[in-house]
Amino acid sequence: MLVQYCIRTILESNSSLETIPLLPGILHLTYFRGSTAISSMFRDGKQLLLLIRIGSILFITAVTFFISWLLSKFGKEMMKALQFGVGLLLAGAISNTVEQILFNENAVFIDFRSFQIPIFNFADIFIYLGQLVSIISLVFLGIQFSVNQWRQ
Repeated sequence: MLVQYCIRTILESNSSLETIPLLPGILHLTYFRGSTAISSMFRDGKQLLLLIRIGSILFITAVTFFISWLLSKFGKEMMKALQFGVGLLLAGAISNTVEQILFNENAVFIDFRSFQIPIFNFADIFIYLGQLVSIISLVFLGIQFSVNQWRQ
């Protein structure tokens, strides 16, 4: 959230900067403000959207605690990986939600020019990495559970 705020401030304060090439032709900081896909779906219901976002964060947190409690008998390393993954996911979700509350929009600025992908921000990276780490750790927990059941 702090990095996003700093980049937002730097690029907004200097209107002559549309983009800052970090690796010319490959990676640029390109400031783009806009509503998220879910925000555009709920244009007239901002309170409802906020409740949905907060509810999602609370739901993810509750599921995380439940999974942690349920799977606490498995290897500590996989539990740490799952907790780390969900922590990343929650950090990204909370960051995007706070930014949406404060500025009524989300700023995206990481622009890979050499790939045809949308511009994104650090919170998005945290969300996707969190999902990936969580899924991988759950798959390995499932495999470990199957092996333990087979041995008995």
